[in-house]
Amino acid sequence: MKAVARLVLLSCLLCTTAAQAQYLNMLATTPVSQFNEADNKLFMAAIDKALAESADGVALAWKNERTPAAGVVTPQKSYVSDGMKCRDLLIANSYKTLKGEAVHTFCQTSGGKWRLRQ
Repeated sequence: MKAVARLVLLSCLLCTTAAQAQYLNMLATTPVSQFNEADNKLFMAAIDKALAESADGVALAWKNERTPAAGVVTPQKSYVSDGMKCRDLLIANSYKTLKGEAVHTFCQTSGGKWRLRQ
């Protein structure tokens, strides 16, 4: 699974030009923009684990002991949409003084993989 930041950035490219510019500006000041490869691996592992194992409302924290990167992934709601199992995840990350929080929807494909819903 690719980094969530990249997926969110890709979905942003489908927005109008003014909104796109504003969003890209905002993304540059988010914790995810500072994550290194190890941070991204820990972050994505937390998302995968939360999607597969965590009950709604149960927070899953992650932290890279070698960098200031940390976060919490909390499934908010599970449901079926368009015949797919979906989950809303509250994702909160930090890197030094940068903090970010958003709810993203992931749906499980027929092959069993979770994908960020556009």
